[in-house]
Amino acid sequence: MADHTPHPEHPSPQELAAYRSGALGPERMDEVRHHLAECRGECVDWVLDLAEFESAAPPTPEGDWEAQQREDWRRLEARLQPASRWPGRWPLAAAAMLLLSLALGAVLAHSQLENRRLAASLEEQQTERARALGELRAEAEEARREVASANRRLSDAEQQIAGLAASLAGSQAPTARPRDLQPRLPQLFIPSADLFPENFVRSAPGDAPAGEATRLTVPPGIDLFTVTLNLADPGQNSAYRLRILDRTGREVWSGEGLQLTRFGNFSVVLSRRTFPAARYRFEVDGQDAAGWQTLESYELEITD
Repeated sequence: MADHTPHPEHPSPQELAAYRSGALGPERMDEVRHHLAECRGECVDWVLDLAEFESAAPPTPEGDWEAQQREDWRRLEARLQPASRWPGRWPLAAAAMLLLSLALGAVLAHSQLENRRLAASLEEQQTERARALGELRAEAEEARREVASANRRLSDAEQQIAGLAASLAGSQAPTARPRDLQPRLPQLFIPSADLFPENFVRSAPGDAPAGEATRLTVPPGIDLFTVTLNLADPGQNSAYRLRILDRTGREVWSGEGLQLTRFGNFSVVLSRRTFPAARYRFEVDGQDAAGWQTLESYELEITD
């Protein structure tokens, strides 16, 4: 390396190092460039030696910045032995500027590497959060569907319970058909009553006027009695049923399977144990394609 003693007209070592690294302002860069083109001293040799020194630096493993600085100092000290061609403090100043330039470059490279690592870590975290958020949304949607399905099943169960409750309420009264009842002992006298529909014109003696209840006396000790239900028009029905209500309208008994007699009416055998003395309303329903329809209504008052 050629000797280079500072001269007032020559750029300082700091400026030459800054020129080499491109750290001077545009105007000063042009001035130093023109000086190097015309300089007859050693400025050009020093810049060339600096370029040779930088290019000779061996590669250092990424991140081992302290080892790289120690290696740079070692190579620089080898060039600056006591037999150095740079007298005085000039070599030390040049070496310091060179080492500072190399250290700044290492720090910058390290910062860029850390920035890339941080950016990659942040992107990975954002991806993981987006994935977790998607899973939470899917679980919430599945939970909403399960709740909706449970609500539908609960509504169906409530409807079934209401239907069963209504069936039980209607079946609390005795459901056995009166014709299936058997007396405990032979009964030689069986009271009977002919019932006609409301607003039916009666002509036989003893018939109750329209709108009034037919009275039937059942003496003590008599259990069974018969009731004949006359129809104005039996119509075309596939089945018939009888419903018996008390004075308040509560259903006391009901049963299906009424059979028309050859006279076009119904005959029913009842028991005083089920129907004590009171006033009752008999309703005969017929079933057609539209369902059950009330055909006739009758009023009966049982007395002792």
